[in-house]
Amino acid sequence: MAFASLRIVRAALAACVLVVLGPALSGAGLAQPVKVDHAEAELVVAANAIVPGQPLQAGLRIKHDPHWHTYWRVPGDSGLPTTINWTLPEGWRAGEIEWPVPKRLPVGPLMNFGYEGEVLLPVTLTPPAGLAAGQTVRLTARADWLICSDVCIPGGADLALTLPVRDSAGPSGHIALFAATRAQIPQPLSLDAASATLDANRIRLAFTAKSAPADLQFFPLQEARIEAAAPQVMRSEDGQAALYLTAAQPVDPAFKTLSGVLVA
Repeated sequence: MAFASLRIVRAALAACVLVVLGPALSGAGLAQPVKVDHAEAELVVAANAIVPGQPLQAGLRIKHDPHWHTYWRVPGDSGLPTTINWTLPEGWRAGEIEWPVPKRLPVGPLMNFGYEGEVLLPVTLTPPAGLAAGQTVRLTARADWLICSDVCIPGGADLALTLPVRDSAGPSGHIALFAATRAQIPQPLSLDAASATLDANRIRLAFTAKSAPADLQFFPLQEARIEAAAPQVMRSEDGQAALYLTAAQPVDPAFKTLSGVLVA
């Protein structure tokens, strides 16, 4: 039986999600990449200076060794999401990680959601308005992740970045990496006649589309809502694009809403 009360709480459509991130150029500030088990990590920023009171686009850059990956905010059948714990001077604020769209990563019978190659996990830092131009500020963070191939290794690094404070700032050498990543961060999008229904263990996501996308993928924003490894089947039905998913078993009686990212 379909549950009419099941609805899409958040649907974001990301285009061109298969963009390959290019190598980053030398970044602003005094920072060096740290090499840990099967990954290189560093703090990077989009600007070459801190402007008092102006948000600063920062982030954790991870470059994975071939065939190794780390995880998205909801890792799928196994894994742990990457975390960043900032230690900032008084008056600074750090936002949450803005997660770019992950890849589906099959590992044996399991399906994980995560990142290979090079990835940037952006965070907006806001400095206090009272900073004086001419000084330098040291920003530090502890990043932790689980990196996996045929085995998994807990990884992490203490990272730091020193930047000057100026009245204005220009782009850093990492600006292209930030731009490419920004294009992969899902944004809210209104979908015509969007619906989600649950019938036994089958979830149907549908919306009206003038032309059906060639492919759709759904990444959940909640644990234990879908079977990550189950096929996601897209169909065109009566003028709608419909994506069929398999609900995680047993279906939680409280499962009344579905939250996730829809990728075309």
